[in-house]
Amino acid sequence: MGKKLIRPTDISNIYNQQDELIPSIVNGNCVLIVGSEIMLSKEEFPEYNGDSYKMIFENLKEWLIEEQIIGKDHKAQTFTQLAKDVNNIDRPLKDILGNEEYFKVEEMPQSLVQLIETKYFRTVLTTTFDPYIYNLMRKVWGDELRVMNINSNKWENDFDFENEVDKDSLSPLPPTLYYVFGKGFPNTQSTRFAITDNDYIEVLAKWMGKSAPQKLLNYIHSKRILALGCKFDDWFFRFFWYLMRGSVQGLTNGEVAISLNPQESETDSKLKEYFEFGNIHFEPDARAFIKNTLNLLKEHKQSEALKITNTRRQGEIFLSYAHEDFDIVKKIFYRLVNSGFRVWFDAKELNGGNDYDKEIPIAISNCKIFIPILSSQVQHDLQNDNQRFYKDTEWNIAQTHANTSDLKILPIKIWGYNERSEDNIQKLPQCLKKSVFDLENTPITSLIETIKSILNN
Repeated sequence: MGKKLIRPTDISNIYNQQDELIPSIVNGNCVLIVGSEIMLSKEEFPEYNGDSYKMIFENLKEWLIEEQIIGKDHKAQTFTQLAKDVNNIDRPLKDILGNEEYFKVEEMPQSLVQLIETKYFRTVLTTTFDPYIYNLMRKVWGDELRVMNINSNKWENDFDFENEVDKDSLSPLPPTLYYVFGKGFPNTQSTRFAITDNDYIEVLAKWMGKSAPQKLLNYIHSKRILALGCKFDDWFFRFFWYLMRGSVQGLTNGEVAISLNPQESETDSKLKEYFEFGNIHFEPDARAFIKNTLNLLKEHKQSEALKITNTRRQGEIFLSYAHEDFDIVKKIFYRLVNSGFRVWFDAKELNGGNDYDKEIPIAISNCKIFIPILSSQVQHDLQNDNQRFYKDTEWNIAQTHANTSDLKILPIKIWGYNERSEDNIQKLPQCLKKSVFDLENTPITSLIETIKSILNN
């Protein structure tokens, strides 16, 4: 027998989605990448297996046959193959994609819609060129959404982030959708997008060259990545994943959920090996993975709410907020608590109730500083006269106490709220019509010092 070496200890890591991925998502440290594989409901579009790329391809091919541009027996299965026989294929394709109202959110998988509706993913990249994810994010974020595109000119504001992102800032980025390989429909300066294999290679080279959106890449490299339904050939995916991770050391910082058939496809078999040997967590069923992620997010939020309930204390600060802003306000809460303040923060997503109605007035009457968090959601509620507990009840209680006690009111602005808007000012109660602390552009350490100064006076 030959020489027998000592066997190394087992260094394999057991992946725990709840411990690794979920905290990254809820803390805003995860960038979502979505591809065509998960863009459509499989139940509604079984003939395309829920893949928007296949649906658009088949519709274009059918139109080309009807127009007698290609024959009925044309064997093309991809845009690359089709482009060999059809000149300027992007023109009819743009006509199809230009009808944005045909790409309905109702046609998308409910689980993907719910994932975007959590608002955990403020930066979403898509490898598609169609309007589906755009229409969904517009529905969720409204006018806040900024849409960016790799094929915009470098000097245009929809090509790269304007500034490097401050990692320590509590103010979130504006919700952003970035078309990684170009955007194939209107509302952009450029409608160039990758169609053929050569197009994709050309765009990938742009991402990896000097003309790349470097500030965006720096941001992505600092985050975990969740890639869903982004199916490419083995060699191309390796380049794409390296591009998104920025270094060999960063390759494992993310999850990939795409369909593979390694038994019948050599390229799928190689890609599966790449995931396994690279220690990149891989899920073969993206749709099931999304559903499981949603369940874990719900559990985490309930656990976090209980933790906050056990941590909060009455006596100094009351945080008033719209529950849509829970995650950013949670960060403010913990920074204030860790600075030694007694902070009351409601973490229960309730719309009133006997116990809740009794608890709120007591907590406000016992506080010394009432902090209303002014956000894009608050602005939306004000402008639409929405009935909300935080503004219709909490603000009014604070107004009453401020008139009869030493209660100080310190409005704080986070992303998306325009403190100079006359409409907003007119609809605020009198006690909030004062100087607003701009936490969007000011470090939280300044807020902490401001609070200390108020409490010491």
